[in-house]
Amino acid sequence: MLVLRAIDRTEETVLRGTEGGFGPFFSPDGNWVAFFTESALKKVPLDGGGPVTICPTAPVSRGGSWADDDTIYFTQDFTSGVQRVAAAGGQPQDVTAVDLAAKESNHLFPEVLPGGEAVLFTVWKGGTFEAASTWAFSTRTGRRTLLLEGAAEARYLPQGYLVFARAGTLFAVAFDAKTLSILGAAAPVIEGVWNDPTTGTAHYAISHTGTLVYAPGQYTVASRRLAWVDRRGAIEFLPCEPGFYSEPKLSPDGRRLAIQSLNDIWVYDLKNRTMTRTTFSGVNQAPVWTPDGRHIAFSSSHNVTRPALYWVDPEGGGNPEILSRDGEVQFPSSWSPDGTTLAYAEIKLVNPETDFDVWLLSGPVPWKRQPLIRTPFKDDQPMFSPDGRALAWVSTDSGRSQVYVRPYPGTSRTLVSIGGGTEPIWSRSGTELFYRDGRRFFSVPVSTTGTLTAGQPALLFEGDFDSGSLTPGIPSYDVALDGRRFILVTGAADAESPSRLDVVLNWVEELRQRAPRQGRR
Repeated sequence: MLVLRAIDRTEETVLRGTEGGFGPFFSPDGNWVAFFTESALKKVPLDGGGPVTICPTAPVSRGGSWADDDTIYFTQDFTSGVQRVAAAGGQPQDVTAVDLAAKESNHLFPEVLPGGEAVLFTVWKGGTFEAASTWAFSTRTGRRTLLLEGAAEARYLPQGYLVFARAGTLFAVAFDAKTLSILGAAAPVIEGVWNDPTTGTAHYAISHTGTLVYAPGQYTVASRRLAWVDRRGAIEFLPCEPGFYSEPKLSPDGRRLAIQSLNDIWVYDLKNRTMTRTTFSGVNQAPVWTPDGRHIAFSSSHNVTRPALYWVDPEGGGNPEILSRDGEVQFPSSWSPDGTTLAYAEIKLVNPETDFDVWLLSGPVPWKRQPLIRTPFKDDQPMFSPDGRALAWVSTDSGRSQVYVRPYPGTSRTLVSIGGGTEPIWSRSGTELFYRDGRRFFSVPVSTTGTLTAGQPALLFEGDFDSGSLTPGIPSYDVALDGRRFILVTGAADAESPSRLDVVLNWVEELRQRAPRQGRR
């Protein structure tokens, strides 16, 4: 939830109705706070009223800025350019276009300059953000201007400065907002600002009067460990270095582990204890092994304007191959046992709360896509049973996420979870279906022979393990071949996180000394 606090007071006020909110930013008059959820851009008044939806958005929106004319500029996801929408609500319109020929991945962290005639934004080309660049877009002429290399999340001060982040340090440089010109050399002004290399987020904010607030920390990601967890919750860490791991998926033979780390897909050999990178461009996530173990399907922003289905041979070292250029935002979940059909979730950004369906991609030559489950609710995380006779998935048609199972092919369904559930995973024997509800993990006996039946859920264990993305639903664990252990991700014991916010008043005086105005360059 979002919390409001005056700089000169210790009391905090929770903003009602902001559960799941992130990326907040103020209206120019300071009476509203806009923020993102996993499915919408919203605004909430500071006088105690409830939130109002401005427009639907993707679950990974990347920054927003509220202009003086009540237009909001924002970025939908990690494949898009900057968009704008009226603060009163409406249909978003494109402002900048990602240059795929220049290997751009997306434009993010927009910052509207006074008068609304130009917007600053960060251009990212994949990897970490040390090589990101800051550009200006003229809303009057439609022209782009490169301002700074090696600069992310730039913010403007009306006193004539740009402040930006680079590898955990804030830099400042004199800037003319009318001519969009850099007027001097950039100088480091604050070191040790918490900065995330995976998202480019630097945890700082500046007021128009020159007050700085930032979270002290380092240029690093939260460290995580891969671990085996038995059915009682006992943990055994894997002998690999801590890293920013998520979305583990065991190979069909149980010898390798596909994981997402720092926006790329890696493969960890459980016997040789080696880690091999398989993707090198864009944002790549949701790895899913083919039944023969020869390919890994995943969602990628590589050379596309929205996340699409790709696959790669982890042993051959070749380039990833796109599976389908049709459709909307796509995230794979599981293959049919014969390897001819991929079940995946597809999201339409026009309305991600309802246009969120289960599709099938069958092939391989040519690949053909068709819808399987389409409802006015969110349906995702489709998982084929090992014998191919059933499909588990997650739906919100009851008002909350619940796990269901249905015959395949077939339309009748059976509720599996009780009280909420997500991330269904089959045992390799096909006689159990596992799922999680928050920090609790459950097992349900299932029979797919004859009439499909599901028993009562039984709690296995509880723990503070990494949770998968809810929108889209991406499992955050997998099950060993014998069904006795689970591969999970947990925070490293020495993992650091921001613990305070530092405030610097009258910061402009320091900038004038450290980053003096010089000639235009």
